[in-house]
Amino acid sequence: MSDDTRPGFADAPRDAPASPFMQCAHCGEAMRPEKPCPSCGRASPSARIGQVLAGKYRVEAVLGQGGFGVVYRGTHLSLGGDVAIKFLLTEWTDHAHPRVRFKREAEVLAKLRHPGIVSVFDFGEDGGDLYLVMELVRGTVLSDLLSVELPPFSFERIGGILVQVLEVLEAAHGAGIVHRDLKPDNIMLLDAGDGVERVKVLDFGLALDLEAGPNSVKLTATQTINGTPNYMSPEQCRGQRVDPASDIYTLGVIFYELIAGERPFIQDEAAALFAQHMFVDAPPLEERGYKRAAPLALAALVKRAMAKKPQERPTAPQLRAALEDALRGIDPISLAARGAADRAAVGALSRSERAIKPQDAGGAVTVESPMSLQPRIDGEGPCIALWGFSPKRLEDLRAVLAVNGASPHACSKDETPPSSYGEAKVAAILLAAGPDLAASLSRARTAGAPILVVGLEDASALPSLIRAGAADVVMNDVDDTIVCQKAFRLVKRRR
Repeated sequence: MSDDTRPGFADAPRDAPASPFMQCAHCGEAMRPEKPCPSCGRASPSARIGQVLAGKYRVEAVLGQGGFGVVYRGTHLSLGGDVAIKFLLTEWTDHAHPRVRFKREAEVLAKLRHPGIVSVFDFGEDGGDLYLVMELVRGTVLSDLLSVELPPFSFERIGGILVQVLEVLEAAHGAGIVHRDLKPDNIMLLDAGDGVERVKVLDFGLALDLEAGPNSVKLTATQTINGTPNYMSPEQCRGQRVDPASDIYTLGVIFYELIAGERPFIQDEAAALFAQHMFVDAPPLEERGYKRAAPLALAALVKRAMAKKPQERPTAPQLRAALEDALRGIDPISLAARGAADRAAVGALSRSERAIKPQDAGGAVTVESPMSLQPRIDGEGPCIALWGFSPKRLEDLRAVLAVNGASPHACSKDETPPSSYGEAKVAAILLAAGPDLAASLSRARTAGAPILVVGLEDASALPSLIRAGAADVVMNDVDDTIVCQKAFRLVKRRR
């Protein structure tokens, strides 16, 4: 696992009462900050406070500590500004692998110059201890917002955060760098004071340099697993060498979590998480956490990003462009849905309602429509039951009906459509064609509403269905605009 220390955490209250003792971060024993722990012999991070490094940086306060390093707030003595100073923990000083990894993080940050990445100012050694001087950023890590009970993030805010993360990944991948440990802990949100939420991607301690030469030190052996299990790609779980597509999968998991409010896979054991990442598709977004359905375009992007095969995932530029289009409503899915809704709105009108009428002396004309083109969610439109449809077909029909002012209600195959939902009487029933259609018709007739059979494959069965009680039938290849039109005709005629 990577070091989870991050620049930017707020300092402890300066007026907190001082104590001569503190708890050792390693063994838990009481110790004096200025002396090594009497139990394990390790020094306290506080012992560095007040030290001056390279004659330029004074250590001021501890910001946080992780498995490999500790981060301090420091002051640049010449310029007077605040900086973050990260030290490799003393116990790792004599270990070659952590030292190389610490230096690699400095090299990666120096190589990547981007507004969404913490800038590195200096790298050095003090008494055998490695340190890294970085930009000090103050903000809130994304995991802190997800860990408290909050209203769900708006889709616009989610999109704004992810677009900025994807811009960072574009820069990193373009420079041959794979982050390998993206997670909400490593995404910090900053308020620049102008009302715009800025994003910083943190902790490149596990980053992989794809362009490293053959003589470079190999940090990760084959079959070694590196990352955070909750967010690891299938290829990471297998211990395989990763490429930029791995970061895209991880971002897809974060995308899912921001929409649903919880991760797609939740297990106590890492092995169980690995198996799900490798072999199990993520549950539908509306079944987890907030249980809200995402716009079809966003749900499709989550699915693409979390594809099990790396070659099926979009690149960072492709995903960013698709996400920006989805947020603006100009992606193919949104355009198709809008076009279907518009056609349905006109198709459901009678001839008199579609008539072109002069509006003024100048000859301008309009098409009058009594229906709203915006979805009705107040339940005042005609109540239409949808029975026996697949989830995808159900969502398509609900969208077309709702955008025309209807109040659609779904019935599972095991239910029988009721005669009313609350105080709203069912005005029509849309019944999916399938096996035992005659029996389904018989059950649906108990609701007392006209029935429209949708998706019939064999036209020769049409007369028998009409005799069995269907008010109308729609063939399988008919557009949803016609389905909507016929449904409203049934509501109007009550037959």
